[in-house]
Amino acid sequence: MADYRDMAAALSAGYGQDTGPITADTLITLKNGKKTTASDLLGMLKGFGQSVGSNLESLGRGGVASVIGAGGDLETFGRMGLNKLYGAGGVNVSETPVLPTSTDILGMMPRATAARPETAGMEELGGYMTPATAKVLKPLATGYLNLARQEIANVSSGMPSRSLLGDITPKPKLLDVYHGTPHTLPPTERNPLGEFDASKIGTGEGAQAYGYGIYTAEARPTGERYRSQLAPEKNVTDLNQKMRFVKIGDKPISPDTFDIDMSQELIDAAKSGKKEFLDFANQKKSRWEQLAKDESYKFQPYAEEKIKAYDDLIKEAEKSGVKYTGAGNLYKIDLPDEMIPKMLDYDKPMSEQSSEVQKILLPYQKEIGGSFGTGEQTLKAIAFERRMKGLDDSPQAVANQLQEMGIVGVKYLDELSRSTKYKGDSAYFYAGQDFKENGYTLESALEGMKQAYKDANPQELKDALDAVYTPQTRNFVVFPNEEKNMTILERNAEKITK
Repeated sequence: MADYRDMAAALSAGYGQDTGPITADTLITLKNGKKTTASDLLGMLKGFGQSVGSNLESLGRGGVASVIGAGGDLETFGRMGLNKLYGAGGVNVSETPVLPTSTDILGMMPRATAARPETAGMEELGGYMTPATAKVLKPLATGYLNLARQEIANVSSGMPSRSLLGDITPKPKLLDVYHGTPHTLPPTERNPLGEFDASKIGTGEGAQAYGYGIYTAEARPTGERYRSQLAPEKNVTDLNQKMRFVKIGDKPISPDTFDIDMSQELIDAAKSGKKEFLDFANQKKSRWEQLAKDESYKFQPYAEEKIKAYDDLIKEAEKSGVKYTGAGNLYKIDLPDEMIPKMLDYDKPMSEQSSEVQKILLPYQKEIGGSFGTGEQTLKAIAFERRMKGLDDSPQAVANQLQEMGIVGVKYLDELSRSTKYKGDSAYFYAGQDFKENGYTLESALEGMKQAYKDANPQELKDALDAVYTPQTRNFVVFPNEEKNMTILERNAEKITK
């Protein structure tokens, strides 16, 4: 079989539900046309008959453990259910139960016979077969569900959580994003790292191609790239001009302040940080000290002056710190998860937008008698509608209207994610998705694909897997008046505290 779709059909018709999802082994088996034989089944039954004692013990262990551990099992399901029910709000309920589970009980019970490969399955079967299990589970389930209902009622009424579940009060989660800029955000009383100012929008790259707002990136390299592209020293080639970006405290380094050797290495050391800068300065000082002791060196007084200059530089750097202002800044920011569903997806049609966005835009779409299409088309349609009404149709005006309607920004695939869209045979892409969903590494999946598609071009298989396995990351545009919900955590990987 040369095609994954034929393989999938054969898997469904010839192998049944018990074979599980498609894996490298099942693809290879299908390729070779092999199926389970009657001798395989007889061999399995023979092994079962020879170990009846071990399996009977496993059945009994499972029955005992299911009764004793029923409370812990039910508590585990309750905790998982509450996390599932309130997960969008960021509920933080530990999944570790207080009561012992059936698995815990099994771990404490010694065995009289040797365990076999099917032991776990037999123990699970024993748990289901025990009549007492239902009698134990029913009152526990009733009590636990009543406890959960009371817990939810407490939270809804503003009362603190009082049960074994712990605090289930929804807490907003935060998404880390990055913002590269040539500017330094001014510190505030609320955050010494600085805060965003919507009035400065457009002073960075200025393109605003995906909407009007503050641009942040889920991928750190994207933020670093913007910091590099917008760095103030990007077009500066003169070394003395570059040195102005190195500061000891608030004092720029220059021949007027420190009579030292200006060099690109000194600039690079300042970019790396205080320790690297001091290490480099001490190396230079050590070199001048060697020359000062060398009797053959004719300029010993000059060497003494250099030693003093480096001494002054090192003392001041240790006292006041070192920073390089030319490379701009990379800010790490907490973007609340609750904002993400309220963002317009630039790449998706209205039918695939979040329910929050649809609830806002579908009535408006009906009101103006149009069809918005993708997020990109939506922005253009709103601008056109404003223009027809004689209103300001600029990106800023569109952003302000959407923000007033309850949409907080725009999200879109970043450049790397856009460039990895697969253009080859879709059968390879879908097969690759199965490998990924089944937990295969990229290397193992590639080997499985080569075995399943022996006539395929290996590079095309690799391209399909790269498209599947490469994580997609997004950029986020935060509209004006929403920037207050973001919190800056770090500047250039350095945490600054009050």
